[in-house]
Amino acid sequence: MKKLISEKTIVEAFNRGNLKIELTPDMLITPQAESKAAQLGVEIIKKTSEKISYIDKQRIINAVIERFPGGKYSRNKIEKVVQDILNTLS
Repeated sequence: MKKLISEKTIVEAFNRGNLKIELTPDMLITPQAESKAAQLGVEIIKKTSEKISYIDKQRIINAVIERFPGGKYSRNKIEKVVQDILNTLS
């Protein structure tokens, strides 16, 4: 059964000083809760349980490299940043 994140949940988190709420795939958030989070400045982070394939990861890295022509950033540096971002999503 999915856990419901309501407007009350957002307000309680805010009152405890929590300005970030992570939503896992087993959670649902109401539209009112999303609005209240935006109003209070509470960041909603939607986590995913899906793993990104090696091929998709390489496509992402190549797309980033294409947007930074001239070798301004090394492939290793871009790979690390992409991996760091992907780690925050899983």
